[in-house]
Amino acid sequence: MADTTETPAERRFGARVRASLWITVRGLHDEPRPVTGDVSLSGVFFEVDHSLGKVGSILALEMSTEDRQYMVEVMAHLVREVRSHDIYQGEVVTGVACGFLFHDTGKHHELEHFLRTVYSQQQDLKVNVGMAARARITEEHQPVRDAMVRILSLDGMVIETDWEVGAGESLQVEVK
Repeated sequence: MADTTETPAERRFGARVRASLWITVRGLHDEPRPVTGDVSLSGVFFEVDHSLGKVGSILALEMSTEDRQYMVEVMAHLVREVRSHDIYQGEVVTGVACGFLFHDTGKHHELEHFLRTVYSQQQDLKVNVGMAARARITEEHQPVRDAMVRILSLDGMVIETDWEVGAGESLQVEVK
């Protein structure tokens, strides 16, 4: 059974996209390693078979696209280790979540470009969400209300509202 408890410190701020990447953790890896995980503008979760340090540790990550044509370096802090309990091996590390740390807007823009490149290479874009959103019927004088994004893709989105939305009714949605 995997421990996947989310703490307030690791709340997600953006949609996560499942992707295959190459990641090097400087100081721990000599060569980039192929990983599968979820990546967003706020952080990355990827599968590993060993610990990368204590939660809170600062890591220097080099991430490359699956085709290794585009690479970005980013500082991150280790937010969570996912451990599984294996009947034969005992407790093993199976994944880590890292939150990105930005010291300048240039790095933030570089990561945005990296993510656009990753997203464009996906054959089937699957996005994990649960982001807060604000929505309103596009008619004038309608109140702005809270909503929750349930599915987000290149083709559209599904939002959950606490009010009835009629068939064919247009909404204006702002994803936070």
